Amino acid sequence: MLCVLKIEFNRGVLLEPTILVKWLQNPEGLTWDKEGGLLVVESEASRLSRVDLATGVVTTIANGLKLSAAPINLDNLVTPTFWFDGVAVGQSGDIYVSGGGKNVIYRISTN
Repeated sequence: MLCVLKIEFNRGVLLEPTILVKWLQNPEGLTWDKEGGLLVVESEASRLSRVDLATGVVTTIANGLKLSAAPINLDNLVTPTFWFDGVAVGQSGDIYVSGGGKNVIYRISTN
């Protein structure tokens, strides 16, 4: 299970981690958006998702992205980390997603 955990401290003491989101499909790139949500590139699902950290609700920002190949099996010579699908947010709030295995960069306008 691939998930997002909330990890908190109380006066330097680690509290029990809380699972916010379960079952992400090969999450790779992570970043904050301008509203404080967590953007996640799910390369196996070919999508960019947004996690509302207050509620754990996941919404799809973009679908059908050409990202890296599916997870590599042991018969291949390339390791699963050979390609990386990343995400970044520009000053304007526009979102940029890189598809490492396909040599693409997507710009998702938020205006």
